[in-house]
Amino acid sequence: MLVTPRPWIICEWHADFVCAGPDGGHPHCLVSVKHRSADQGPWALADLPKRGGFKVLYERWAASGYFHTCRWVTNGGLKPGDDQVKELARLLALPITADREQRISQYAGLLSEGIGAAISDAESFLGSLQMISTGGDEFSMRAQAIEGVARPVMQHLGVAAGMARVAFLAAYDLVTEAVLNLNPDEPDGLWMTPTDPASEDRAKRTISRHRLLERLRERGIAIPNDAGIAGAPGESDMIRKLRAGRLGPTVIASAPRLRRRWYELEATFRPDVPSPLQDEVNRLRAEVLYRASMAETRTRRPGAAYGVSMHGALTELLTHEISARLPISAPELMGCIYQLTDECEVWWSDRFNPQYDAPWLLEPKVQSYVQPSLLQMDADSAEASA
Repeated sequence: MLVTPRPWIICEWHADFVCAGPDGGHPHCLVSVKHRSADQGPWALADLPKRGGFKVLYERWAASGYFHTCRWVTNGGLKPGDDQVKELARLLALPITADREQRISQYAGLLSEGIGAAISDAESFLGSLQMISTGGDEFSMRAQAIEGVARPVMQHLGVAAGMARVAFLAAYDLVTEAVLNLNPDEPDGLWMTPTDPASEDRAKRTISRHRLLERLRERGIAIPNDAGIAGAPGESDMIRKLRAGRLGPTVIASAPRLRRRWYELEATFRPDVPSPLQDEVNRLRAEVLYRASMAETRTRRPGAAYGVSMHGALTELLTHEISARLPISAPELMGCIYQLTDECEVWWSDRFNPQYDAPWLLEPKVQSYVQPSLLQMDADSAEASA
């Protein structure tokens, strides 16, 4: 969920879990997870309808309108051979061809009675299905999740790779709470106000991207809300505002990283209860915002792109000493500026709707104001006098 636009997962709701489609839309994916100990041997085709859960998964898929996709995941092995599970999994992973469809129809005939479906429905069900065997016991599976999933995700987001285990355990705890129908962050409102019990239960079993990010922050991993998704840093409100101010590619490329430095510092010193350190963070925010307003006042020309001049003036202002009881330097302070930019406290141009690029970026020519140097001003004055 941190690197793809899939905003939620529901645990133990009609299936072992349901994964949202892109941006929360349809089709969703119904997932059945089956553990199998080594002494039980590999899955055989005859095992799939009952012990393998195919019958239940088919029924849930049919009840959803024969529309969503399905996935069957196991740590167990898959029995090889003709008309066996390993061959079925291989076929389902292949591109659609006439030969593949013919073979899947044969498997549908073998499975239809066991899952309680007409052969045509069994064919459609298999057409929606993926089968995955991860292998290993719970310990090797945990290592695989840390090394194969958590570590590359952390690296993609610019977080130290050494935090991969912490991130995995944070996600693992959320899954445990969702499976047990717990949500320790919110009170149970059933006894206070009349509500829909099913809706209340579903909310507790839902892991949202926001909920995952909050849990990671609690564990010391500060990731901005817009980071990571399909190149979102290049499409965030912050970046659109920098582009609107005509700031260059180096500033735009470095802004997300500097912002993350500030965000990590702010998360580190954000306590659960009020404290002097939190007051210090708030004071620094106010000080940086004040200097941003000074830079804007010095450089702003209504209707002109003054972001370049403002950035230069602000960089100079931030190099002036700012006393702080936190370990900050100029990069963290500039990161704070970018954080405030994303929060719409700081602008680099006239206001516009930051969900879209500024309208003047679409125009062929835009007046650009660059604050002249003192030498240039003296030269202009001398020329005018002459």
